[in-house]
Amino acid sequence: MAGSRAAGNAASRIARPAIRQLLKGRKLKIKPKGHVDRPRFQKTATNNYTNLPKPFKDPATGRWQVHAKRHDGWNRKEYRTKVDAMKQAGKDGKLNFVDNTSSKRTTGQRAKRRAEEDQAVREAVRIYDRGKHQEAQDWLDDRLRRLDAQEADHRIELQVGGQDQLSNLDMIDAATNHGMGGQLRSQLAEAQKLGMQPGDLVEIVELPGLLRNR
Repeated sequence: MAGSRAAGNAASRIARPAIRQLLKGRKLKIKPKGHVDRPRFQKTATNNYTNLPKPFKDPATGRWQVHAKRHDGWNRKEYRTKVDAMKQAGKDGKLNFVDNTSSKRTTGQRAKRRAEEDQAVREAVRIYDRGKHQEAQDWLDDRLRRLDAQEADHRIELQVGGQDQLSNLDMIDAATNHGMGGQLRSQLAEAQKLGMQPGDLVEIVELPGLLRNR
């Protein structure tokens, strides 16, 4: 999720040497944020994360049951992918509470963002080299606009033992990223009040219905 939020959504001008070399001799432009063809993205905030049942420790398994519920402001497909991954990891005994994630945050989010940018430029160059110059520029502008609306998100949250590496990162809608991370954080904070300790196993219990902003 967030934490290294700037790394997750930092839209660079992609001025890295390898990219400059790739663009050499081609009239493709990496337009900065704020350009008319790449307006700054205004993130929509979602709230109401605390309107969920309190987490509890299952006496039969010793695992903490924390709740998840989709907010109507989140991307349905991206929510489904992430919540299903965490539910399965919890069932497999692979989620455990991490009290402080700062030491787990390295360069994964920035690397994921750069990998997506690099791929966008490579695809634009491929289109350009087929003689479709304007189509290549339009494609690149559109891809960067869509990336600006996304953030590098940990599919399995660092808060429950996920790793800060490319295999655990997806580019997803910014509101979904912040919202799902915030919801989980609020549930874990409640569980701590009830006695949860670092390292305790966690399972995700998904609730039906939708949350909406207050």
